Order: sequence, then C-alpha cells, then structure tokens
Amino acid sequence: MNTMASLVLSAMVAWLPPKTAHDHARYESIATDIEAVASDPGEPPIATGPDGRARTALLLASTSYDEGQFREEVDDGRARGDGGRSVCLSQIFVNPGKKREGWTAEELIEDRQKCFRAALHIMRGSIAWCSHLKEGDLLGGYTHGKCVANNRLGRGRWRRAFAWPIPLAKEEG
Repeated sequence: MNTMASLVLSAMVAWLPPKTAHDHARYESIATDIEAVASDPGEPPIATGPDGRARTALLLASTSYDEGQFREEVDDGRARGDGGRSVCLSQIFVNPGKKREGWTAEELIEDRQKCFRAALHIMRGSIAWCSHLKEGDLLGGYTHGKCVANNRLGRGRWRRAFAWPIPLAKEEG
C-alpha cells in the first residue's frame, strides 16, 4: 500500500474503526481505490498545492464516511439510498434507466473506482456551480442538489478532510 492509500486508510480507521479483520481488509481495498482515482493525472484534484491530491483523496473518503459509513452492504449494493436510486459508497444518484458519467448503477456498485470517479466529478461540478461560496459550502450541489450557505453536511466533510494531518515528505539525500 502506498503512502496516499495509507493516509486514507488511517483516516478511515480513525473516523470509523472496522469491526472485523474482513472489514479492515475491505477498508484497505477502499483506500487503494480512492488513491487510484485521486492520483490519476487525468483527474484534476479538488485542492491545490503539494497536498492537493491527498486532500482530494481524504475528501472522497470523508464523503463516503458520511454517505455510507463504509458499510459492506452499501459497498456491494444491498443497501441503497434515495429509494434505491443512490448507490455505492459515495451514494451516487442514478435515475432508473439512466446513467451517471456513462455508467449504470450496477457498474458503479461493481467498480469502486467508477464510484469514486463519479463522486469526484460531482464534487468538481458542485464547486464550480457554488463558486460564490467557500469551503464545505461549495459541496451543496453534492449534498443538497443546490448551493447552500451554512451547509452542515458539506462543512463536516470538508472539515474532516482538511483537518486530517498530512505528514511531510522526507527529504532525499
């Protein structure tokens, strides 16, 4: 497991400790999938600066904590939100018969990286749409489907992700 996935895993375990060894192994897999999306050069990070991709990964993890609490039945599609229309750990809303990012609900459930990639795209869209706001209020498009000042849900996700310490990279030489 690389450094970013380890960082995400440590946050996940602190926010909601896994109950079993099976859950811990699943958390590791989730952290690895989040890292794959957040570090993809084709996906611009949410945050800027040297820690931008790590903060993006933490924001994806924080969102999944809020949306599905990393629960296995949410991860595997047995539990869905919004009357069965929101799926996967990021609870991506998919109307019946329609696709999000070109993916069906089943594809989002079967491939966590697609789930996290769709979540990242929704976050970026929300940030652009709600650009007159700041920090967690920027996530209103994701949390409420509209821009919301004093967005308790968005602020909680943002605060959790941006408060998590990111260790300094060791200097070489």
